[in-house]
Amino acid sequence: MTRLILHYFVLIFLLSSCADNVNSDQPDTDGQATTSSDGDGTNSGADNGADNGADNGTDTGSTAQCDYEASAGNKTIHRLNRVEYNNTVRDLLGDQSSPAKDFPADDHGYGYDNNANVLSMSALLFEKYERAVERLLETALFWSPKAVASQHFEAESLVGTVGKASGSGYNLWSNGELPTDFQIQEAGVYVISARLAGQQAGPDLVKAAIRVDDVTTPFWVAAEGAAPAIYQVAMALDPGVHQAAAIFSNDYYKPDLNEDRNMIVDWIEIRGPFEPTTVFQWFEAEDGMAGIAGPNGFQLLEAEPHFSSNISVAANGNYEISVRCYGQALNNKNPQLIVWIDGQQVGEVEVTTDAVIPDTYVMTVPITAGDHVLEVGMGNPEQSGNQSRVLAIDFVHLLGAVELKQPPVSESRTSILICDPADSSELVCTRQILQAFARRAWRRPITTEELDRLATLAQLARDETKDFEAGIRIALSAVMLSPHFIFRVEADAQPTSKEAHPITEHELAVRLSYALWSSMPDQELMELADSSELSKPATLQHQVRRMVADSKARSITNNFGGQWLQLRKMDNVVRDSVLFPAFDSELSESMRRETELVFKSFLHGTQNFLDIIVSSSTFVNQQLAEFYGMSGFEGPGFEPVASVGINRYGLLSHAAILTLTSHTFGTSPVNRGKWVLTQLLCDEPPPPPPEVNTELVIEEGQEMSMRDRLAAHVADPGCAVCHKSMDPIGLGLDNYSAIGEWRNVDDFGFQVDPSGVLPGDVAFDNPQELSQIIRESPGTARCIVHHLFTYMVGRGEVLGDYCDLEAVTQAWAETGYQFSELFVLLAETQQFTHRVPPQSEEGGNE
Repeated sequence: MTRLILHYFVLIFLLSSCADNVNSDQPDTDGQATTSSDGDGTNSGADNGADNGADNGTDTGSTAQCDYEASAGNKTIHRLNRVEYNNTVRDLLGDQSSPAKDFPADDHGYGYDNNANVLSMSALLFEKYERAVERLLETALFWSPKAVASQHFEAESLVGTVGKASGSGYNLWSNGELPTDFQIQEAGVYVISARLAGQQAGPDLVKAAIRVDDVTTPFWVAAEGAAPAIYQVAMALDPGVHQAAAIFSNDYYKPDLNEDRNMIVDWIEIRGPFEPTTVFQWFEAEDGMAGIAGPNGFQLLEAEPHFSSNISVAANGNYEISVRCYGQALNNKNPQLIVWIDGQQVGEVEVTTDAVIPDTYVMTVPITAGDHVLEVGMGNPEQSGNQSRVLAIDFVHLLGAVELKQPPVSESRTSILICDPADSSELVCTRQILQAFARRAWRRPITTEELDRLATLAQLARDETKDFEAGIRIALSAVMLSPHFIFRVEADAQPTSKEAHPITEHELAVRLSYALWSSMPDQELMELADSSELSKPATLQHQVRRMVADSKARSITNNFGGQWLQLRKMDNVVRDSVLFPAFDSELSESMRRETELVFKSFLHGTQNFLDIIVSSSTFVNQQLAEFYGMSGFEGPGFEPVASVGINRYGLLSHAAILTLTSHTFGTSPVNRGKWVLTQLLCDEPPPPPPEVNTELVIEEGQEMSMRDRLAAHVADPGCAVCHKSMDPIGLGLDNYSAIGEWRNVDDFGFQVDPSGVLPGDVAFDNPQELSQIIRESPGTARCIVHHLFTYMVGRGEVLGDYCDLEAVTQAWAETGYQFSELFVLLAETQQFTHRVPPQSEEGGNE
């Protein structure tokens, strides 16, 4: 059975195991439109869908009777989105490589990319999962952090100064060289090898050399075409581009005698880096032994003579001793190649090749630092009549590098391979490893049946590969390709119940961790779930507060804040460099970081979260401070500052918000007004009728201010309904340019008039008054509740949520609108902690 067959067996067995446990026929509770990401983590269209039959306008302080039947937390089985996948493998394996950056973009629902209904699975995505898991486990289980790598160049793919490619090699038929460039990333000792053979002719062997940059090392090539040999040099190299070449330097040609000496190059290889203490020594057999001279530089051993040479090594280490040789058997027994260090045998191998095709035999032996005597010889000499067993040696090669110690073991490897099969049995150790890993990866205890299947799979792979770790790796791959890892699977423990009932303790831990951390539960959450303590009200409240205060809660800023405020759009903002020369990628990042830091300060503080709209403090670095007209700041670091006197009045005056709601060449009061209505008031305007021209068209030659252009546009009755809400807000912010600079004239050179009147005859004179009106709107608090609910639960709001969210909004007011307490209140809702089975068509919330 090949690894490929095992791999597909994995998929079949996992999908069948999941089918028994997953309630996969969850109804679509949202009914929303789906939009794809534009690549900036934001929606390409208006998909907020905030209404859903409930009153989501600016006046949500209704005291009307709440008689909607409460909904529970049902939703489609929830695939991990890209951010959640990256964070989960980070916490599971300690891997920071963000493998999901190569996955297809996630769709969005209701403004967020963690909406379960739109997180579908495709064949392409599953293929990406397979590749990611292979890389992740290879990295996690790797033994040493510094790998010795090889760069291999087949000679026929190279171009020499003479000769041409011939078959699977390159024939240097005259004096010349075959070069290749190579690049290295780390300084160290590198071994440069060339597999060569001589087309021998004349009185001498082929004379060759290996050149590395301007250093040339010559040698004789005794090997012939039927049995090429590997010739090597070693040297210290710095990072960068280098050149290696195989050189032929003693061409011989006697056409009248049909003699032609050439050199055949099979390949060139660069291997390294080795440690700087690497020893590289090369000994020709004729220089170190008293054997009988054989053909092509070989020395023939028949009895006691050994190859012998003094060696000196600088460090304790594992050393490769390579011997190119061939043997002549006697009485059906091949010669035994023996290696001695200081008279002690340290290696032995049977020589099975003959004179037609010699080979290089490699043994790895430990050698301590100091001076030693290296001997190589035959361990079983024998004569029978006039016949002898013969060992013929061409050369001996010593290569050694690292100190004789175990290389560092990564934390991820230690956390996965929690036992050694040598200490118990392979089966016991296999089950221990898989049970612990699957419990963390699947975020719940695994069943005996599931463990049996995984252990069986590991054993099948072990039997196929003869490698314990290979078997473990196949089973670990199965765990990470399972729906129980890729999805947040919730198996209904009471599928026949008609009443809302609690989800399991481990499911609650998962909902909490992905709502607050966008990642898997930590050990504390899992232990509380194990003991059935997590769902207790006091424990649940404490855990939410702990998690919001944890550093992993940066995901709330990045993922909730980044999508609610649409800060992710800043990645793709482009501005005309002539109109806005100050705008570049660094300024764009500083703008976004300002808003993120303000958001974070409210998340971890005790202040009224509604004040984020009117806050008189912000965060700036030197670049942003200069952009805002402030002085006295140096360096890239951000500092909290008071924004009084610089025309900054809270969130709506942040350069990031003003920039992402503008166009490439100028401001967009319509976009700015729509952003405020949608993101802060949950009163998103409907899309324009198809027949309405949305361009601000004016007659040729006519000069008009931005306000007058919009007024002319609104004269169309088809436009007026929507624009009466959007335009006053957007025009109230027109003192800010398309990159958020304060100005007194608009894009067309007219004086800005920031005053306006909102529906309900609410008037304002400037951006500061506008911000205060929005902050005090009854709809603002509930809109924030709506957005955070949508994000935390992973589905859109339905009618049955209305009364509960009204209660949450009122309870949040009693906390003084402390942002961290809103997470506690939402985590306590029935929608977050309960579920109901799918309802029949006769009724129910779904």
